[in-house]
Amino acid sequence: RKVILGGDYLQLPPTFRDDQRSFAESVEEGQIQAEDFRRFERLVTASYFQELFEAAPEVNRDVLRTQYRMHTDILGIVNQFYDGRLQAGGGEEALNADRQHHLTVRDRRRGFLLEPHNHVLWIDSTHDANGRLAFEQQSGTSKANSLEVEILVKTLLRLNAALRERG
Repeated sequence: RKVILGGDYLQLPPTFRDDQRSFAESVEEGQIQAEDFRRFERLVTASYFQELFEAAPEVNRDVLRTQYRMHTDILGIVNQFYDGRLQAGGGEEALNADRQHHLTVRDRRRGFLLEPHNHVLWIDSTHDANGRLAFEQQSGTSKANSLEVEILVKTLLRLNAALRERG
């Protein structure tokens, strides 16, 4: 009998819910004492998948480090979480040549939000259009940020328009 597990514990962090709160929120709100956090820290900060992976004999585990999906500019950001161990499949030049978007998107001030040589787009969502600070709101068991949703929708509409223009 064999079991094959596949996954990435860096992409799926452990979660812990108690009475609809995250463990960290419960500590911050005084629902759980800091010493209890330290006592249960391993439980809420390490995934069971990671534990199983690290406990398996070396001969029974493998890590895929070659990726073919993203431009190396994006890979450079992702690699911050992988200690620089991910590599561009087929080499950086070949991967980058295959991962061009060829888009030019103007921002609302008629500058450029995105150009063909840009493959990473950072957008500041700290303040709304009127200069007011934007905050997350609790929505059930999740947090929501309506400004981020608004920015995302507008950005996707601009990208969609640029794709339409490109044909």
